[in-house]
Amino acid sequence: MYNKNKLDCLVIQFAKFPVKGNVKTRLQPLLGEDGCYEFHQRLTRHMAQQLVQSKFFSVLALDQLQAHNMLSEPLNDLPIILQKGDTLGERMMNAMTWGLSHAHKVLIVGSDAPILNETYILKASNALDTHSHVFYPAEDGGYVMVGATLIEPSIFKNIPWGTQDVMAMTQARLNTSSHTVAYLETLWDVDVAEDFSRCEQVFPMLTHNIKSPS
Repeated sequence: MYNKNKLDCLVIQFAKFPVKGNVKTRLQPLLGEDGCYEFHQRLTRHMAQQLVQSKFFSVLALDQLQAHNMLSEPLNDLPIILQKGDTLGERMMNAMTWGLSHAHKVLIVGSDAPILNETYILKASNALDTHSHVFYPAEDGGYVMVGATLIEPSIFKNIPWGTQDVMAMTQARLNTSSHTVAYLETLWDVDVAEDFSRCEQVFPMLTHNIKSPS
């Protein structure tokens, strides 16, 4: 039964709290610790801005909470929650469970895919009108968004996060279930030097004056 007291769709942005030396580490040979630290914050702000400008109710889920200037502007319009769990899968499942207590549809997006905007989010939300799950696969074998109207625990447990097998393993588990799944177009995110070069071309404001190590 449709509950009018719930939101139609809630978007949860996942991000690491900015700690120097612990963010965008695969880009350290190119950018150094300081560059990775700054780039991570820019990506997080950019995604948050996309969500604030969209019509969707959104929250930012961080893996820890501390005082930090990144959390003032322009994130002050985006409520912040704390990720809970020991693994990425546990944290996403817990966030999805929490989200579905407040909304009929929940989308979890990363902060590393600057191409994601309201158009992509709307397409995913619409897919959940006729499917129980929706994904935007990533070119590197993972995914940049997962959405659902119900919880399927198997897609969050014992997944080799951060590898090229994430999407394939997730899809294999859903294939053995009775759930209906929409796989939308494959998108790109920013993890390695080649991704950063593409970001320089498409979103130069995100990469401008980020210093490389000397």
